[in-house]
Amino acid sequence: MYGFGVGTKHTAAKENRQLPICIGGFILAYVDKEYESGTALTSSGNGFLTEISQEYKIRYPERIVATYYKAEKEKMWNNIEVNGRHWVKV
Repeated sequence: MYGFGVGTKHTAAKENRQLPICIGGFILAYVDKEYESGTALTSSGNGFLTEISQEYKIRYPERIVATYYKAEKEKMWNNIEVNGRHWVKV
């Protein structure tokens, strides 16, 4: 589930992929490891979400992009390949 797809849409002539952008709610995201539910997350240098330090939560609260919800154990969810992603709340 996502809010917007950035890029061009699929046409009859060729397939053009879109980048999904979440604007709010729950979404499957790449997280560096499993965390306790409610853990504040920020983006890391490799594009995964990771736990934000207490110092950064205080100094840079705008860097919190999501909170960890739970791991998805299934390989497919509603015909979407999970591919090792976890549930987070944006």
